[in-house]
Amino acid sequence: MEMGGLKNTVYSYYLKSSGIAIFTIYAFLFIAYEAFSLGANLWLSKWSDDPLAVEPEIRNMYLGVYGGLGIALSICLFFGFLLLYYGTLNAAQRLHETMLWRIIRAPMSFYDTTPLGRILNRFSKDIDVVDTTLPMNFRGASSKLVDTIGALII
Repeated sequence: MEMGGLKNTVYSYYLKSSGIAIFTIYAFLFIAYEAFSLGANLWLSKWSDDPLAVEPEIRNMYLGVYGGLGIALSICLFFGFLLLYYGTLNAAQRLHETMLWRIIRAPMSFYDTTPLGRILNRFSKDIDVVDTTLPMNFRGASSKLVDTIGALII
Protein backbone atom coordinates (compact mmCIF):
# COMPACT_ATOMS: atom_id res chain seq x y z
CA MET A 1 0.00 0.00 0.00
CA GLU A 2 1.36 3.44 -0.93
CA MET A 3 1.89 6.08 1.70
CA GLY A 4 2.71 9.76 1.41
CA GLY A 5 1.47 12.75 -0.52
CA LEU A 6 -0.67 12.85 -3.58
CA LYS A 7 0.91 12.45 -6.99
CA ASN A 8 0.69 15.14 -9.64
CA THR A 9 -1.50 12.86 -11.77
CA VAL A 10 -4.14 12.96 -9.03
CA TYR A 11 -4.12 16.76 -9.09
CA SER A 12 -4.33 16.87 -12.89
CA TYR A 13 -7.20 14.34 -12.92
CA TYR A 14 -8.95 16.37 -10.22
CA LEU A 15 -8.50 19.55 -12.26
CA LYS A 16 -9.91 17.88 -15.37
CA SER A 17 -12.81 16.50 -13.36
CA SER A 18 -13.68 19.91 -11.96
CA GLY A 19 -13.75 21.39 -15.45
CA ILE A 20 -11.09 23.31 -17.33
CA ALA A 21 -13.50 26.20 -18.07
CA ILE A 22 -14.38 26.52 -14.38
CA PHE A 23 -10.71 26.53 -13.44
CA THR A 24 -9.91 29.16 -16.09
CA ILE A 25 -12.67 31.49 -14.92
CA TYR A 26 -11.65 30.88 -11.30
CA ALA A 27 -8.05 31.78 -12.12
CA PHE A 28 -9.16 34.94 -13.94
CA LEU A 29 -11.36 36.01 -11.01
CA PHE A 30 -8.61 35.33 -8.51
CA ILE A 31 -6.11 37.36 -10.56
CA ALA A 32 -8.67 40.16 -10.82
CA TYR A 33 -9.17 39.99 -7.05
CA GLU A 34 -5.44 40.37 -6.51
CA ALA A 35 -5.30 43.26 -8.99
CA PHE A 36 -8.14 45.07 -7.21
CA SER A 37 -6.47 44.42 -3.85
CA LEU A 38 -3.17 45.85 -5.07
CA GLY A 39 -5.03 48.78 -6.61
CA ALA A 40 -6.79 49.47 -3.33
CA ASN A 41 -3.48 49.44 -1.45
CA LEU A 42 -1.87 51.78 -3.98
CA TRP A 43 -4.90 54.06 -3.91
CA LEU A 44 -4.81 54.19 -0.12
CA SER A 45 -1.12 55.07 -0.27
CA LYS A 46 -1.82 57.87 -2.75
CA TRP A 47 -4.70 59.10 -0.60
CA SER A 48 -2.57 59.25 2.54
CA ASP A 49 0.17 61.20 0.70
CA ASP A 50 -2.20 63.84 -0.71
CA PRO A 51 -2.18 67.04 1.42
CA LEU A 52 -5.48 68.17 -0.16
CA ALA A 53 -7.29 65.01 0.98
CA VAL A 54 -8.91 66.86 3.90
CA GLU A 55 -11.20 68.81 1.56
CA PRO A 56 -14.64 67.15 1.36
CA GLU A 57 -14.78 66.82 -2.45
CA ILE A 58 -11.34 65.26 -2.74
CA ARG A 59 -11.86 63.08 0.34
CA ASN A 60 -15.16 61.81 -1.07
CA MET A 61 -13.51 61.08 -4.42
CA TYR A 62 -10.76 59.06 -2.73
CA LEU A 63 -13.32 57.32 -0.54
CA GLY A 64 -15.56 56.49 -3.50
CA VAL A 65 -12.74 54.97 -5.54
CA TYR A 66 -11.44 53.04 -2.53
CA GLY A 67 -14.94 51.74 -1.78
CA GLY A 68 -15.45 50.77 -5.44
CA LEU A 69 -12.18 48.83 -5.45
CA GLY A 70 -13.24 47.08 -2.23
CA ILE A 71 -16.61 46.13 -3.69
CA ALA A 72 -14.98 44.90 -6.91
CA LEU A 73 -12.49 42.71 -5.06
CA SER A 74 -15.28 41.33 -2.86
CA ILE A 75 -17.33 40.41 -5.93
CA CYS A 76 -14.35 38.72 -7.59
CA LEU A 77 -13.57 36.79 -4.43
CA PHE A 78 -17.19 35.73 -3.90
CA PHE A 79 -17.71 34.47 -7.44
CA GLY A 80 -14.24 32.91 -7.52
CA PHE A 81 -14.95 30.85 -4.41
CA LEU A 82 -18.42 30.02 -5.69
CA LEU A 83 -16.89 28.62 -8.86
CA LEU A 84 -14.20 26.83 -6.88
CA TYR A 85 -16.77 25.09 -4.71
CA TYR A 86 -18.91 24.23 -7.72
CA GLY A 87 -15.85 22.78 -9.46
CA THR A 88 -14.81 20.78 -6.40
CA LEU A 89 -18.35 19.43 -6.10
CA ASN A 90 -18.24 18.30 -9.75
CA ALA A 91 -14.82 16.75 -9.27
CA ALA A 92 -15.87 14.95 -6.09
CA GLN A 93 -18.95 13.56 -7.79
CA ARG A 94 -17.02 12.33 -10.82
CA LEU A 95 -14.23 10.81 -8.75
CA HIS A 96 -16.76 9.09 -6.46
CA GLU A 97 -18.61 7.64 -9.46
CA THR A 98 -15.34 6.42 -10.98
CA MET A 99 -14.21 4.80 -7.73
CA LEU A 100 -17.58 3.18 -7.16
CA TRP A 101 -17.70 1.91 -10.74
CA ARG A 102 -14.25 0.33 -10.37
CA ILE A 103 -15.12 -1.28 -7.04
CA ILE A 104 -18.37 -2.68 -8.37
CA ARG A 105 -16.69 -4.01 -11.52
CA ALA A 106 -13.76 -5.60 -9.66
CA PRO A 107 -13.32 -9.33 -10.22
CA MET A 108 -14.71 -11.71 -7.61
CA SER A 109 -11.19 -12.76 -6.62
CA PHE A 110 -10.62 -9.22 -5.35
CA TYR A 111 -13.50 -9.62 -2.88
CA ASP A 112 -12.29 -13.08 -1.87
CA THR A 113 -8.83 -11.84 -0.90
CA THR A 114 -9.65 -8.35 0.43
CA PRO A 115 -11.72 -7.93 3.60
CA LEU A 116 -14.82 -5.78 3.21
CA GLY A 117 -13.73 -3.51 6.07
CA ARG A 118 -10.48 -2.70 4.30
CA ILE A 119 -12.35 -1.83 1.10
CA LEU A 120 -14.78 0.38 3.01
CA ASN A 121 -12.01 2.12 4.99
CA ARG A 122 -9.97 2.81 1.87
CA PHE A 123 -13.01 4.05 -0.03
CA SER A 124 -14.05 6.40 2.79
CA LYS A 125 -10.45 7.66 3.21
CA ASP A 126 -10.19 8.42 -0.52
CA ILE A 127 -13.53 10.23 -0.48
CA ASP A 128 -12.36 12.24 2.54
CA VAL A 129 -9.22 13.27 0.65
CA VAL A 130 -11.28 14.27 -2.40
CA ASP A 131 -13.77 16.25 -0.31
CA THR A 132 -11.41 18.00 2.11
CA THR A 133 -7.71 17.77 1.30
CA LEU A 134 -7.71 18.42 -2.44
CA PRO A 135 -9.93 21.54 -2.34
CA MET A 136 -7.91 23.05 0.53
CA ASN A 137 -4.62 22.32 -1.23
CA PHE A 138 -5.94 23.72 -4.50
CA ARG A 139 -7.30 26.88 -2.90
CA GLY A 140 -4.16 27.42 -0.83
CA ALA A 141 -1.78 26.87 -3.74
CA SER A 142 -3.68 29.19 -6.06
CA SER A 143 -3.91 31.85 -3.35
CA LYS A 144 -0.20 31.73 -2.59
CA LEU A 145 0.70 31.73 -6.29
CA VAL A 146 -1.37 34.83 -7.03
CA ASP A 147 -0.10 36.56 -3.84
CA THR A 148 3.48 35.86 -4.86
CA ILE A 149 2.96 37.15 -8.39
CA GLY A 150 1.29 40.27 -6.98
CA ALA A 151 4.19 40.87 -4.60
CA LEU A 152 6.69 40.46 -7.43
CA ILE A 153 4.82 42.98 -9.58
CA ILE A 154 4.99 45.64 -6.88
